[in-house]
Formats: sequence, C-alpha cells, structure tokens
Amino acid sequence: MADPARTADIPVRLPAPGRVERRRARVREAILDAAEQLFARHGADALSMRRLAGDLELSPAAIYKYFGSKEELLGALREQFFQRLLERVEHTAITPAPTPQVRLRDMVRVYVETALERPHHYAAAFAPAAAGPPPRTDGSAEAAADRAHAILMTAIAEDLEAGRLRPADPELVAMQVWVVMHGLSMVLIHKVNRPADAPCPSGVQGVLPDLDPGALCDAMADLVWRGLGA
Repeated sequence: MADPARTADIPVRLPAPGRVERRRARVREAILDAAEQLFARHGADALSMRRLAGDLELSPAAIYKYFGSKEELLGALREQFFQRLLERVEHTAITPAPTPQVRLRDMVRVYVETALERPHHYAAAFAPAAAGPPPRTDGSAEAAADRAHAILMTAIAEDLEAGRLRPADPELVAMQVWVVMHGLSMVLIHKVNRPADAPCPSGVQGVLPDLDPGALCDAMADLVWRGLGA
C-alpha cells in the first residue's frame, strides 16, 4: 500500500490553460467544418447534433459541450461569415477608389467573393430560423452584419449628398444594392459549386453560360449605378 505521506508529495500535472484553450478551439473549428459539410450535402433540415457527432466520431454529449443546439451551431456559422464579410468591407471602404462607381464595383465584388469563398457558410448565414425561441448568442453576427450594412449605407449617403445619385432614402438604396449582391451570390453559388453532372437550378446554365464572376459583378454594379445615377 502506498505511503500517503509520500504520495502527497507527488505533483499532479494538469494541462496548461493555454493548451486546453487551443484544443477547445481546434475541436470547435472541427465541429463547425463538419457542420458546414453536412449542411452542404443535406441541407439545414438534415443537420443534427447526433448525425454530426457520428461524422466526427464523438458522442452527442461532446458536441453539446460546445453548442447547446443546432440553432446555436448555425448561429456560429452565421457569425463566422459576417465577421469575414465585415473585415473585407471595412478594408474596401478605406481603400481609395478612383471614382464612386468603382467603389460600388469593389463593394459588390468583395461581397460576392466572400460568399463564393465558403458558399455553405453563406447558405447557413441566411438559413431560415427554426420555430421556437431564438438561440442564445452574444449578438456578434448581428452586430457584424449591421456594421457591414452601415458602411455600405454611409458610402451611398456620401454619394447622395454630393449629388452623384438621384435624391432617395439611403436605407432603401442600400437595400437595393444588397438585393443585387445577395441574388448574384446565390446564382453564382448554384452555378460554380454544383456537381459537374447536376443540372443548374432554374435554368441558370442557359442564363450564365461561362461568364467570369468578377466581370458579372462589375456589370451588375454598373447597372445599379446607372439606375441610381443623377
């Protein structure tokens, strides 16, 4: 039998706090990546904590240590997308552009490029909310989305004040621009990321045979600018 006095002198090694945090961050990121892939293959309805745990060879209880519900998990994907979008929109806003029209082009491009970079994050960001009480979040996704929208609206307000656009409500104009960016992103996601043997939905292949996404972004931005121009 071990001597209690000697046993008490043996130091107990606990994981370093930094190492624990790094491991939790890696596991959390792995869960989000797996959720994104599951969402991509089967859609939001098929995304479940149990199915996700099976894909990761974890127990459902382990997943719940990181995310309390499927809605909370989708909220985290939404937050990641809007944080990336905000960083890029902020960079675009402070980067000098030769003309306001070019600045609008840049805004449209950076939005669509961010959506296409991780298309299933984008789809998750705009997935319909489930019925019932909203998931508990810290509001980061909403704050980032609002900030990105505010940057766009500020640029539009400057153009309105300078007389470069016809008099209009900046909020309404910003919403029109967002509708164009969102619609363009969804069309290109369906076209660019579909399986080679799968038909494009809604006749997209016939409408957009082999156009360069960047050129299409510029063309749509120019169309919006001409429609809003003074």
